[in-house]
Amino acid sequence: MNNLVGENGYDRSAWDRGLDCINSILDPGSATHDALTEKQRLGLKELKAMMLSGTSEGSVKKHIPQALLDSSDNSSSAFLLAEYGGYTRPSALNSMNKVFSAQKVALKFKKVALRQLRRQSSGDMNSFGTNIPKYWFDLDKKSQLKLRDLLSWDNISRWDFNIFDVDEVLKGKNTLVFVSWAIIAAPHAQYSMDVACSQLPDCSTEEVEDTKTREGYNFISELKIREKTLIRFLEAIEEKYNAEVSYHNHVHAADVTQSLHVLLQMGAKNFTEERLELFSMLIAAVAHDVGHTGLNNSFHINSRSELALVYNDVSILENMHVSTMFRMLLGDTRDRRVDIFENFDDEQTTKARNFITKAVLSTDMQKHFSKLNAIKGIIMGADDVGIMLANDLPKDLCLRIEILTFIIHLADISNPSKEKKMATVWTDRILDEWFRQGDLEESMGLPFSPLCDRQTTHRAKSQIGFINFVVLPSYELLGRLIPRVETEVVPILHENIKFWEEQNKLSSE
Repeated sequence: MNNLVGENGYDRSAWDRGLDCINSILDPGSATHDALTEKQRLGLKELKAMMLSGTSEGSVKKHIPQALLDSSDNSSSAFLLAEYGGYTRPSALNSMNKVFSAQKVALKFKKVALRQLRRQSSGDMNSFGTNIPKYWFDLDKKSQLKLRDLLSWDNISRWDFNIFDVDEVLKGKNTLVFVSWAIIAAPHAQYSMDVACSQLPDCSTEEVEDTKTREGYNFISELKIREKTLIRFLEAIEEKYNAEVSYHNHVHAADVTQSLHVLLQMGAKNFTEERLELFSMLIAAVAHDVGHTGLNNSFHINSRSELALVYNDVSILENMHVSTMFRMLLGDTRDRRVDIFENFDDEQTTKARNFITKAVLSTDMQKHFSKLNAIKGIIMGADDVGIMLANDLPKDLCLRIEILTFIIHLADISNPSKEKKMATVWTDRILDEWFRQGDLEESMGLPFSPLCDRQTTHRAKSQIGFINFVVLPSYELLGRLIPRVETEVVPILHENIKFWEEQNKLSSE
């Protein structure tokens, strides 16, 4: 397998070679550059820009006639843009959202007033015991103290954080709830656990540090997220994960959320200036595999399952996951008690929903190489799109979203980049899930999906190929955007490749 890498350009895609060709033609001072007219050079630059747009929806505008984009005839041009170009002018959307928001102003004020009355009658909403997952009270004193320490801001922000330690303390229950709450509700979550632990017998009576001096995202105060609503939402999401599934369960969702959080702290958060985008990224990680039954898209397509028919064989599971979440929040059967968007205006809700949908759909593994090329293009064309990779943000919103959703995708495939003991546990879990699918495929007379035949799949080789061709190139690329990834994560991948190569040798002897 390794002989395919680095020889004769075989490790480069047609996309890479095509972009290199355009770059060489446009190289200032070259014979080709000087031979082209200004109009020809502009045309090549626009073609390159379209390639760099990758899978982002920003490329949609590039196919629309400029005269239509510039048209002042709002009624007809808006229809043509939306119906035949899939593009909605931001101003039109904002106007529509303002109308909807105006219709709800009275209701919003009523809800706020009722909430204030409830607070006055029942005490401060943030007092101890009201904003902590209820399963906390089923734990013994020793487990509460250990969980508090495991979910401290410093510990949960480490790449070597062990999700299985948390799962063990919680006895396999509410792992997603507690880990996600500790991240998304920080610093309030850590404050609540410290207060709770300070009231335990024989514990230190030192004054608990105030939330104002603690680190955290502060979504609770800055986005007006009700912590009790967030906890109920997390509980409802975890209930929809299938605990019987070996890999794609609530523990995996918790691990992806924590891995994403660490990448954000390493520097990924510098690629967004909006707290709403950060919140949406983390919520997307929480829900990205909700409802997974342990059967992949290949199985659904080959078996012509109901889901495959509903979603026309396109990102079947990913569409189902994001749909499951939004039916809880926005559908006809929505539960207002879990509505984390309850204090958002319509524009914020629309932005959050659009971002979360794109993020979850980006976790479709079949999109990996095109997603990787899109990020390569953004980096290679940094001067064109005005990106200063060290500190500045992409000027183009769609390019920024492309980077952020790529980071979520990498959190989803981060298992091989973790400490060896954790990486091997995840390997065995995913292989067990795949082999169960393979057994079902065999019983149904369906072809085996890749790596699902327990008789022919080799444990070590499966990881060597996965790391060499998928995970390592992706994290090396991310390291160009986030230097800490290059120094803290990439070396672990190299160590794990050596481990799996040694395992492969031992099994061959």
